[in-house]
Amino acid sequence: MIEGPTDASTLTQTVSVSRSTIDRALSAFKEWGLIVSDSDRIEPTLFARLVGKVYTDFETEVGAVGRNLPPDSPSWSAVGTGADAVKLVTTRIDLLEYAETARTKRTLVTELPYARSTVDRAVRELEQAGLIQRTAAGYATTDVGQWITARYHVAHEAIADVLAVRDLLRYLPTDEMFPPALFGGIDIERAERTVPYHLLKGLREHLVAAERIRAVLPTLPTPQFLSVCHRQVIQRGTTFELITTPALADTLTDEFPRLLAEMTDATTGSITTSTGTTPPFGLILSTTDAGLGGSVLVYDDHQSVIGAFHADSDAALTWIKDYYEHLHEQATKITPEWLDAITTEASNRPPLSTTLDHARREDESSDRCSYDFIYRN
Repeated sequence: MIEGPTDASTLTQTVSVSRSTIDRALSAFKEWGLIVSDSDRIEPTLFARLVGKVYTDFETEVGAVGRNLPPDSPSWSAVGTGADAVKLVTTRIDLLEYAETARTKRTLVTELPYARSTVDRAVRELEQAGLIQRTAAGYATTDVGQWITARYHVAHEAIADVLAVRDLLRYLPTDEMFPPALFGGIDIERAERTVPYHLLKGLREHLVAAERIRAVLPTLPTPQFLSVCHRQVIQRGTTFELITTPALADTLTDEFPRLLAEMTDATTGSITTSTGTTPPFGLILSTTDAGLGGSVLVYDDHQSVIGAFHADSDAALTWIKDYYEHLHEQATKITPEWLDAITTEASNRPPLSTTLDHARREDESSDRCSYDFIYRN
């Protein structure tokens, strides 16, 4: 697997194949979205890194299968390299599954869509590897074979989960090593299914029920995000913690001083703002009566939110939480001078409490605030 940026000449020397073979492979990799297509250097995409991680994990598990079996199980017969073993399992998986209940050779030939010679060869290879064995009732998958078959399906499902978000992965940085498990425990929401200026529905549902909101934002998703957080802080006593870039902090001061000032002066809720180096994607953590929720916001090349991954598993939620806490530790809390600037700027603007009074309603239509609406108020 290509681990990082390189060029065709270096790759040719590294893998010891002809340049023409490398060129054909690179052309196929670009077509499949496995390498960055707009780069002069050869660099694997995040999609390729994730699929590669699933594959290498599966290969490692196959190689270490003996440590995961009962003490009285037949020993695992090595099949050359781990890659050879993975190839054998993936090409013969249907026979391994079918033979979980003992089958005669005649039944295997009749029921499987292969020629007798192919079945004979598959049975011979699997038997030599210790994945199936001959019994009185016919050929049956061994404990080793059953364990590897189960791990194969785990890997297969992990790759399917990555494929499901392939269109969004291209907007995430290739050098961020997202764990494949993250994408196996998420609900995917794409922005094209929403109305312009609306928050993503799944994200909004988290925010309006939150007692605590923690966010890392490289760019404001939509002014409505700020208006919803404003309402939660003012009316619900929500604690709002924001980590953003210094540039976005200045933009918020210039364009939304009244919103920030009212949240800062809230008697029950509160806002805490920090600045630092943020990733090119957003992180949202929301604490509700039901527990902790987490989302990853995906921005396109124009800094518009095009989708979100909402955590639906402990693994996904843990990753989002840990990443947020890592960024929070490195961020710098906003200075008092910044708060003074907000207060000064807000004093020149009319109060928002009455102009946003319609936003107190719970229904989704209450938050249809365009940029122009926010600017006017």
